[in-house]
Amino acid sequence: MPREVITLQVGQAGNQIGRRFWEQALEEHCQPDEDDDHGELKFTDSMSSFFHLHDNDDLICGTARKVRDRIVKPGALKARAVLVDMEEGPVTETLRGPLRGLFDSHQSLTDVSGAGNNFAHGHHCYGPQYGESVLEAVRQAAELCDSLQSFFLMHSLGGGTGSGLGTYILTLLEDDFPQVHRFVTAIFPSEDDDVVTSPYNSVLALQQLTAHADCVLPVENQSLMTLAAPFPWVTRSGSTVAGFHRPSTMDRLLAPPCPPVGLPKEGKMRPLPRPTPTAAPAPAAAALRGAAGGLEQAAERPACGFDGMNDLVARLLLDLTASMRFGGELNVDLNEITTNLVPYPRLHYLMSSLSLSSSTGTSRNNAQEWEPLGSAQAAASLHLRQICSKVFARENQLLRADPRQGSVLACALLFRGQELSLADVTENVKKLQREMNMASWNKDGFKIGLCQATGSSSSPTSSGPPPPPSLLSLTNNSCVTSTFLRLLGRFQKLYRRRAMVHHYAEYMDVTLLEEAREDLRGLIEEYHGVGARGKAVGRRVTGCGAGSLVA
Repeated sequence: MPREVITLQVGQAGNQIGRRFWEQALEEHCQPDEDDDHGELKFTDSMSSFFHLHDNDDLICGTARKVRDRIVKPGALKARAVLVDMEEGPVTETLRGPLRGLFDSHQSLTDVSGAGNNFAHGHHCYGPQYGESVLEAVRQAAELCDSLQSFFLMHSLGGGTGSGLGTYILTLLEDDFPQVHRFVTAIFPSEDDDVVTSPYNSVLALQQLTAHADCVLPVENQSLMTLAAPFPWVTRSGSTVAGFHRPSTMDRLLAPPCPPVGLPKEGKMRPLPRPTPTAAPAPAAAALRGAAGGLEQAAERPACGFDGMNDLVARLLLDLTASMRFGGELNVDLNEITTNLVPYPRLHYLMSSLSLSSSTGTSRNNAQEWEPLGSAQAAASLHLRQICSKVFARENQLLRADPRQGSVLACALLFRGQELSLADVTENVKKLQREMNMASWNKDGFKIGLCQATGSSSSPTSSGPPPPPSLLSLTNNSCVTSTFLRLLGRFQKLYRRRAMVHHYAEYMDVTLLEEAREDLRGLIEEYHGVGARGKAVGRRVTGCGAGSLVA
């Protein structure tokens, strides 16, 4: 039986990524029963990883065992999520948008003033003020789980709420749920970021991530922009992606929720105002279509800018959990990721790469290039060779680093595709092993996952071609230090002049900036040391611009 994951969306970036994540998760899971004349959806084991069922009519608020195979009624499907931001805008947009039926008022927490792009404000002021309220929301979500396996924290490091309050929440999760894995998707700011204090915020947050996370999936804004920019795709419900079309399924699931009742208390969850439905009760299908009307209107509008970038991060998380949600020849659970890819506690930063034809639509290969060559199996074998040959290319990484220039401590290759064979996958992985600079003590350090379920928005119609295979690579590689060194250099430019330090002194001891800097230096040294023991790759990291630590 699949195990559950609770997501925590913190800050503006975290909530924007969360919206794309839940849209794609709905598309993966919420397909009506083909044998049912009414096309009704039944709650399945795979859905229980991200969703639970709350049926007000029958007073059922249950876990997968209690509500398995029940018909999902309008508004009954709820996300296992907690939404947090110290400004109302991002959370309000979610709770008033097409996905509003997925969330109840007790799942959100907001303030009005924001953290002012200041880690210290978010971590040392808002953290103690709202920490217990966030924990209470997490506890309520955990009570609805049969077997909670992981927390997914989505946030950025450049701002104040995501970096400060996000890492504070991480420490609370470690204390209250020590046996539950903590996976963090951390968005690193680009070098031309408009937040002047982002180097301070990022270095301070990295110290907390190194100490309290089990796995960190670092993603750079610059890499996301580079990958997303050339491709005008549509990922909304009922969209066309890579030549495939499927009808909307969210319009049958999401119903307008009842307005929240009662006034918020100081320091407690602050439910946001939502539109009150004024129309007379309508049949279920019509009511659901009305609730998801925003998605239907957006179906013809191409995603661009931040939407396209957020799609990539959402796809990363969905591919990461595919094996735990769906069947396959080689299933990989989240605890296997931490066990096999983290050889030392502090070295848990995993570089990620998505195949160029992943189902987000970020593909240079359109549907016409994915034609059956004699058979679907032959086509899958050819496509598999193509995506494996490019998975470690620098331009395909979600972090600006070259995995071929560092030492690979461990790697996971998670495949998705209906026609993939284990023999073909094994053959391609052996080729990759010969090409990569594997650590001498872990020459066979590849973890393979093989899931038959394809990604969202990639399922063809019954008469169309099979969707192409996709691949997610997670690599614990010493070249991640190139990103750390660039960030450290930007930190030093500010700190040499003690610029902006007085803003942090309002909420914390400024010596914590120096401690965070030294902690990051130590992390870089540890990665360099392990890489050098794996193979003599030298101290210099290609692309970092300097071969030694910044003074």
